[in-house]
Amino acid sequence: MAPVDLESQASGAADAVRVAFLGDSLTAGFGLLAQQSFPAVIQEMFEAESYRVEAVNGGMSGDTTAGGLRRAEQLLDGSTRVLVIALGGNDALRGLTVQQTHDNLAQIIEMALAKNVGVLLCGMEGPTNLGEDYRTAFRQVYFN
Repeated sequence: MAPVDLESQASGAADAVRVAFLGDSLTAGFGLLAQQSFPAVIQEMFEAESYRVEAVNGGMSGDTTAGGLRRAEQLLDGSTRVLVIALGGNDALRGLTVQQTHDNLAQIIEMALAKNVGVLLCGMEGPTNLGEDYRTAFRQVYFN
């Protein structure tokens, strides 16, 4: 995959880099104004540094990795250069198996890489009420 050239973005020599965010309520900005959502804040930070970035908010409240897998294709059109995946918290809250979460995330990542889209996977921590074994295994999905 070719690296994203942010230096040409700062000089204005290229179109905005499209960064799609696939996530749950934290990404969607549930309870916040649209400009306060995670993707909007990231876009604002890039713009403050004179980079041209178009942040696409693909967050959906309550979404799981399975839902993200079903929706990922629509965010991976030809102009998307980076996919930020912020999913899994609802999987853990619903007690889904760690293997399901892993497999869904792996498929989303493979789909993005096959389209030459860079991927940033945001790590999640499992809740304490499902036990330390679950928490440890869940953490390893993101941090191994």
